[in-house]
Amino acid sequence: MLSEEINDELYSKIREAHISTAVQIAENEVYCLMGGGYMSNGASGEALRISKRWHNRMRECEKLLRDNKNIIFEFIQSVRGKVDRNLFI
Repeated sequence: MLSEEINDELYSKIREAHISTAVQIAENEVYCLMGGGYMSNGASGEALRISKRWHNRMRECEKLLRDNKNIIFEFIQSVRGKVDRNLFI
Protein backbone atom coordinates (compact mmCIF):
# COMPACT_ATOMS: atom_id res chain seq x y z
CA MET A 1 0.00 0.00 0.00
CA LEU A 2 1.23 3.51 -0.76
CA SER A 3 2.28 5.38 2.36
CA GLU A 4 -0.06 8.35 1.90
CA GLU A 5 -3.35 8.98 0.17
CA ILE A 6 -3.35 12.14 -1.93
CA ASN A 7 -6.46 14.24 -2.42
CA ASP A 8 -7.27 16.04 -5.69
CA GLU A 9 -5.99 19.41 -4.46
CA LEU A 10 -2.59 18.04 -3.41
CA TYR A 11 -2.37 15.98 -6.59
CA SER A 12 -2.98 19.13 -8.66
CA LYS A 13 -0.20 20.97 -6.83
CA ILE A 14 2.17 18.04 -7.39
CA ARG A 15 1.39 17.96 -11.13
CA GLU A 16 1.78 21.77 -11.39
CA ALA A 17 5.28 21.28 -9.97
CA HIS A 18 5.89 18.77 -12.83
CA ILE A 19 6.34 15.83 -10.49
CA SER A 20 5.31 12.40 -11.73
CA THR A 21 3.41 10.26 -9.27
CA ALA A 22 2.64 6.58 -8.91
CA VAL A 23 -0.96 5.39 -8.86
CA GLN A 24 -2.06 2.43 -6.79
CA ILE A 25 -4.91 0.54 -8.46
CA ALA A 26 -5.18 -2.29 -5.95
CA GLU A 27 -3.08 -4.14 -3.38
CA ASN A 28 0.33 -4.79 -5.00
CA GLU A 29 -0.70 -2.99 -8.24
CA VAL A 30 1.12 0.31 -8.64
CA TYR A 31 1.58 2.09 -11.95
CA CYS A 32 3.99 4.90 -12.73
CA LEU A 33 5.51 6.59 -15.76
CA MET A 34 8.71 5.10 -17.11
CA GLY A 35 9.92 8.35 -18.64
CA GLY A 36 9.89 10.00 -22.04
CA GLY A 37 7.20 12.48 -21.04
CA TYR A 38 7.75 15.68 -19.14
CA MET A 39 10.77 16.17 -16.93
CA SER A 40 10.74 17.65 -13.45
CA ASN A 41 11.43 21.14 -14.83
CA GLY A 42 8.36 20.91 -17.11
CA ALA A 43 10.28 20.50 -20.36
CA SER A 44 9.32 17.80 -22.83
CA GLY A 45 11.73 14.85 -22.84
CA GLU A 46 10.97 14.26 -26.52
CA ALA A 47 11.69 17.90 -27.42
CA LEU A 48 15.01 17.72 -25.59
CA ARG A 49 15.96 14.48 -27.38
CA ILE A 50 15.15 16.00 -30.79
CA SER A 51 17.03 19.20 -29.93
CA LYS A 52 20.13 17.24 -28.91
CA ARG A 53 19.94 15.14 -32.10
CA TRP A 54 19.89 18.26 -34.30
CA HIS A 55 22.63 19.90 -32.23
CA ASN A 56 24.84 16.84 -32.71
CA ARG A 57 24.01 16.71 -36.42
CA MET A 58 25.00 20.36 -36.87
CA ARG A 59 28.29 19.69 -35.05
CA GLU A 60 28.97 16.83 -37.51
CA CYS A 61 28.24 19.16 -40.46
CA GLU A 62 30.50 21.82 -39.01
CA LYS A 63 33.32 19.28 -38.58
CA LEU A 64 32.85 18.05 -42.15
CA LEU A 65 33.11 21.62 -43.49
CA ARG A 66 36.14 22.46 -41.34
CA ASP A 67 37.94 19.22 -42.28
CA ASN A 68 37.32 19.85 -45.99
CA LYS A 69 37.57 23.64 -46.19
CA ASN A 70 40.63 23.62 -48.45
CA ILE A 71 38.94 21.35 -50.99
CA ILE A 72 35.79 23.47 -50.84
CA PHE A 73 37.76 26.72 -51.32
CA GLU A 74 39.71 25.22 -54.24
CA PHE A 75 36.48 24.13 -55.92
CA ILE A 76 34.90 27.56 -55.49
CA GLN A 77 37.99 29.22 -56.98
CA SER A 78 38.01 26.78 -59.91
CA VAL A 79 34.39 27.54 -60.90
CA ARG A 80 34.35 31.24 -60.07
CA GLY A 81 33.18 33.13 -63.13
CA LYS A 82 32.49 29.90 -65.04
CA VAL A 83 29.05 29.08 -63.64
CA ASP A 84 25.96 30.35 -65.48
CA ARG A 85 24.29 32.78 -63.06
CA ASN A 86 20.88 31.58 -64.25
CA LEU A 87 21.68 28.00 -63.25
CA PHE A 88 19.66 26.78 -60.29
CA ILE A 89 21.49 24.32 -58.10
